[in-house]
Amino acid sequence: MAEKADENFSSPEIRQSLVNTAIDFLNMEKILVQPEEKKRQFLIKKGLTSEEIEIAFKNSKVPPKENYRVYDIEAQNFTQERRLATLPAPISLPFQSPRTLWTVVRDSFNMFIYITGIALVINYMYQNYIMPFLTGKRTKTKEEILLEVQASVTEVLKHLESTLEKINNNILLQNVCVNKLVFNYVQI
Repeated sequence: MAEKADENFSSPEIRQSLVNTAIDFLNMEKILVQPEEKKRQFLIKKGLTSEEIEIAFKNSKVPPKENYRVYDIEAQNFTQERRLATLPAPISLPFQSPRTLWTVVRDSFNMFIYITGIALVINYMYQNYIMPFLTGKRTKTKEEILLEVQASVTEVLKHLESTLEKINNNILLQNVCVNKLVFNYVQI
C-alpha cells in the first residue's frame, strides 16, 4: 500500500498530507455509507483537486462504483447508481389461527379477569395507602385495638358495678318497707 501511495504522489501538484487526510476521512465507518457524490463535494470544499480526490478514492477502502448493483426507487428497476438505497427487511408475523366463538369468549373472559385483578389491586392500594395518607388517618395496630377493647370492657364493668349497687340499694329499701308493712300488719 505504501508503494502504491508513493506512485500516486509522484506528481508535484499533489499534496501528500491532504491526500492522506482524505484517505483517512474516506475510510471512516460513518463516511463509507455516504453517497460518493457527497464525499467528492466535501473534499472539493476542503480544497482538494479532482486528481487528488481520485488518488484518495483509489487508496481508500471504498469499493469501485461498478461493483454496486443498487435498487433505484424512482425507476423501479435495478440500475448501477452512485446512490445506495436500502430496503427494509421483511417483518415476519406469528401465525394466527382463525377466530372462533370460543376464542372470542376465552379472550374476553381473560381480559375481564385481567381488568378485575388490576382494579382490585388499585382499590387495595387506594384503601390502605393513598386514602390514609391523604386524610391523615392511619390503620391501627393489633396492640392499639386490644387496648381500646380493654378500655371499653373496663368502662362497661364500671357501669355494671354502679348499676348493681343501685339495684342493691333499691332492694334494701324495699326490704325496709316490707318489714315496716309486715310489722304494721302484725300489730293490727
